[in-house]
Amino acid sequence: MNSLTVLSVLLMVVMVRTAPDPLPGDVKDVDPNNLAVKNAIGFLFNAIHGSIDTTQAIGMGKVLKTQSQVVSVILGGKQVVRSNDPDLQPIIDFTESMLNNGVNSIYTHKIANILKAERQVVSGDKYYLTFEFKRTNCLKGQPIPENCVFTKTEICSAEVWSQPWLSDGKLQLISFHCERPEKRDSF
Repeated sequence: MNSLTVLSVLLMVVMVRTAPDPLPGDVKDVDPNNLAVKNAIGFLFNAIHGSIDTTQAIGMGKVLKTQSQVVSVILGGKQVVRSNDPDLQPIIDFTESMLNNGVNSIYTHKIANILKAERQVVSGDKYYLTFEFKRTNCLKGQPIPENCVFTKTEICSAEVWSQPWLSDGKLQLISFHCERPEKRDSF
C-alpha cells in the first residue's frame, strides 16, 4: 500500500465524521485547508516518517485535491433518503391519507414537496419526513382533479413506522407536527 492510498483512506475516515447528512457512496470535494484534512495529513506523515513538525515545510509537494466518500453509516442511525426513492412513495401516500383524515378541514390537503426524508432501521423502518403540507381549494370526498389550486402552505414533520411483516396495516403514523399550526394540535 503506497502513501497516496493510505492518505485517501485516512481522509475518507476523518471526513465521514464531519459531513452533514451523508448518503452512502457520495463523494464530495473537501477544501485542502480544512483543519481535519491538515490533521489527517500531519498524522499520516507522522506515522510514515516518525515524529515530525507538521508546521514546517517538509518537501512533500502540494495537495492539489482532497475528497471524502461515505463508505458506510452508523448501524441503527438515521440515513438520508432521496425524495425519488421508490420505497418512500408509499410512506408519503400513507402519511398524506392519515393527515387528510385527521385535519379538521373541508378541503383536501396534499404533501407537495419533501424537504427532508430519513430512514432508521428499528424493528422495521422508521421514516422521519419534513415536507410542505398544502391546503387545496378542492373539497374532501371528491375526486382530486389535477387543477386543484394550493391556497395555504405549512411546513410539517411526521414520523412513520413501517413493519411489513405485521398483518394489521403495516404502517403507523407515530407523530405529526406543523411549525405554523392552523389552530390544530399534533396527534
